[in-house]
Formats: sequence, C-alpha cells, structure tokens
Amino acid sequence: MLAKQSSPRDEKDEIAIIQQTDVDAKSAKRSATALGYLNDPFIAEFVKIPDRKSPIINRGIPSQHGGHKGCAVALN
Repeated sequence: MLAKQSSPRDEKDEIAIIQQTDVDAKSAKRSATALGYLNDPFIAEFVKIPDRKSPIINRGIPSQHGGHKGCAVALN
C-alpha cells in the first residue's frame, strides 16, 4: 500500500524556508569570521550580532569557501 502524500507546501512557506537557509549561512559565516577562521570584512554589515556556532561549523565554513573558490577558478 502506498503512503499518502502530504499536502503541498504553500509558496510562502517555501520562500520562508529558503530565506531561513540564507540567514543560517550568513550567521555561520559571521561566527567563523568572528573567531578568526575566515577573513570577510563585509559579513559584519549583513549580520550585526554574531551567533556562536559549534566548532565543526566554524571549521567547515572556510573549507566550503575554499571549495567554492576552487570550482570558480577551475571554470574560468
């Protein structure tokens, strides 16, 4: 027997989920910058109060940033 599918999400709910993902990413980058794991002089303009993240998040952000930069360089 097939499981009953849940009702589709409202478009506003989808937008809120995407916006929260953006907020979480900026918060994590601000935390890593505040602790010296990353150098971004502009992140403080987007996130005024740093939200302290776990050490694994703070250490992962520079790795993620370096991976994205490496891909961008490879595409050029």
